[in-house]
Amino acid sequence: MKLKRVGGYEKKIVSSIIAVMIVFVLPISALAASVNGSYDFKGGLYTRSFGMGAGSSVRVTTTPTKWPTGKFHITLTLQQSLGYIGWAKTDASWNYSHVKDTSASLYAKGRGVYRAYMKSSILPNNQPFKGKVLID
Repeated sequence: MKLKRVGGYEKKIVSSIIAVMIVFVLPISALAASVNGSYDFKGGLYTRSFGMGAGSSVRVTTTPTKWPTGKFHITLTLQQSLGYIGWAKTDASWNYSHVKDTSASLYAKGRGVYRAYMKSSILPNNQPFKGKVLID
């Protein structure tokens, strides 16, 4: 049996396929399904990104430690990554800024990379919001 040596052209095709797999498939599979952290903002704050499947939802739970005087909301927006184009809003809700362990569900439109945007409902946006957030 005679073996055929693979030339430079074939190697380029194989390496291109591997590069595409690494760039597009690996980041989505490597993302955590949940975010557990804290928030401290005046105005708004983006969470780190996470992967979601089509038709799935996440629950955003906030546990405030500091909030403005009064009964205000933390506006929650789920955004899907459009790659180099930016981010698109897919769903929105809100949590109380002054009640411990309130949660809201946000729904994905399709499989992809998402992030949540937490925003003050107060204008002007100069009042501090602090606490813990869990997205699962």
